[in-house]
Amino acid sequence: MVKAPKHGLATRKRRETADVKKRGGARAACTKFTPEMEEALVEYLEDNCQYTLTQVGDMLPFDFGVSVSTPLIGKKLCDKLYTMKQI
Repeated sequence: MVKAPKHGLATRKRRETADVKKRGGARAACTKFTPEMEEALVEYLEDNCQYTLTQVGDMLPFDFGVSVSTPLIGKKLCDKLYTMKQI
């Protein structure tokens, strides 16, 4: 029977599993779209549900000073379980 090499570790250490660290996710330094903006999108649509994505996108620069693409607005609203229809 052949034994596995010790590699300089104690038997107990060799049998423990590696710690799994969190990977990925949003970084604060490069996040343009904040959770406050998502809440504002929902508030805009609660006020008037007939706004188009372009109209909602035109409102964000006035409140937050950030221009956001229309597909990103649609994606964020779909994440909040709002559905859009083509007109």
